[in-house]
Amino acid sequence: MLWDLHTVETRCGEIGLSVNFDKTELVLEGEGNVLVSLNIFSLKLPFQCSMSVKYLGIVLDSWLTCREQVNTKLKKDHNLVWAFRRAYFET
Repeated sequence: MLWDLHTVETRCGEIGLSVNFDKTELVLEGEGNVLVSLNIFSLKLPFQCSMSVKYLGIVLDSWLTCREQVNTKLKKDHNLVWAFRRAYFET
């Protein structure tokens, strides 16, 4: 991970981009991971460990599965079906 952060720092420096620390989250993959201090651009990454993260509109959990994404979409679709059903039978 340290090598990847160094690569991000180098590439961002080459093309003039920066990292938004308010939108940066750490997701521990799997179980039993040990977290060390992570620095990028000479700043320590905030330790706000999440069990899931939303990336490009897709929710990924710590096992890098889309289970939470599917559950979220199913819940929204279920609510939408019931909203249409209520609207149909009320008229």
